[in-house]
Amino acid sequence: MPHIIETVVYQHAENACALWWQWHLALDQPHYTLGDLTGIEKRINANMNGLRIAGKNALIQVQELADANDEGAIFVSALLAIQRGDISGFLTLAETDCVKPGGLAELSTALAWADHDQSQRIILQLLNSDRAEWLILGLQACVAHARNPGQHLYQCTRHSDSRVRATAFQAAANLGDKNILRTLPVSTPGGPDEQFELARAFTFLGRYKEGQLMLEQLALGSSHVAPLATRLFLLSASSAISRDLLRTLNDRPERARDVVRGFGLLGEPTSMEWLIDQCHSPMLGRLAGESITLITGVDLINNDLELADGPETAINALSDEPDDKRVKLDEDDNLPWPDAPRISHWWENLSAQPINDKQYLCGHLRTSKSYQLMLRIGKQRQRTIAADIMALTNPGAPYCNTHLPTWRQPGLTPGGPD
Repeated sequence: MPHIIETVVYQHAENACALWWQWHLALDQPHYTLGDLTGIEKRINANMNGLRIAGKNALIQVQELADANDEGAIFVSALLAIQRGDISGFLTLAETDCVKPGGLAELSTALAWADHDQSQRIILQLLNSDRAEWLILGLQACVAHARNPGQHLYQCTRHSDSRVRATAFQAAANLGDKNILRTLPVSTPGGPDEQFELARAFTFLGRYKEGQLMLEQLALGSSHVAPLATRLFLLSASSAISRDLLRTLNDRPERARDVVRGFGLLGEPTSMEWLIDQCHSPMLGRLAGESITLITGVDLINNDLELADGPETAINALSDEPDDKRVKLDEDDNLPWPDAPRISHWWENLSAQPINDKQYLCGHLRTSKSYQLMLRIGKQRQRTIAADIMALTNPGAPYCNTHLPTWRQPGLTPGGPD
């Protein structure tokens, strides 16, 4: 193959990997919109088309990136295998890469990215496996393609591996499979991840009492799912009960972020003065600004309500690990620093003050129409909140998973917003 062609093919491979990593990180970032994600997806597809045209020659280039542990290389290799009908090639990747850091996520994304007719035979083999990682991939792929795995799902809720059970509970919730309620245990001896997914399934499928009790217990605990449980509890419980939980957490300094985030999730204008005061905090200021936007919809940057520079005493919440390419980003990194005095003045002089006893999402009263609107025009974290509220208010409806490729998200027009 001529050198210039090799260079072009390598560039396609490198671009596809880098773009997948950008897309993957964007899913939880506060500044990406549906249109932004769609734009990245189109660029990924364009580079994948170049690799498909290159055929076997592309595999050598992608393998070089995989050998160097580049993020996205497993995704690209797996998607190419699926699209060329190479079942054994995909399963070989699944055999070796599903236990690598981030490997399961890349394999799962490849299955979600591919057409169902290209991946269904692979999915069936995964579901008929006795390997936990393969069952997880199979369940996640079924949900991504809006296919209920039927008996496989029920069997996985009783699997010996806690990870498989947790994924099965998550799948049931996302598919809106109320039939599975009769088989769900009322408690689980598994770890916090499984307990959270079971609580989420109960709550999304309409058994609020059991779900909220489990969520409250997890929210008051000290495991890594406590923030997730707090978030879902606040979105599902009444305002009075939610405020009781936040008052309890406010007595624990280590849970300060959950409290600031929580008042934004409640969406009540009565929290505004307290949140504006938190904007002075070097550790909580940006998060408080995000909560203010979540209630009012105000864009701090476009409305000149941000500081030119952050406080000198601000400390990044995460330490750098030069050898770990997959270290998580600080969740505040892409949030503006709020200017508390300006926000206070803006709030006091707002011509149309929100109603105190109502709940808002980005300046809109919480209604089914406003949730649909936010799914289309909101930033990624706002979209995820809208999706959660929709699921909580419509038990048994398919969940709009904002972490799927945009054309796989239920209720959205392929190709992004109009």
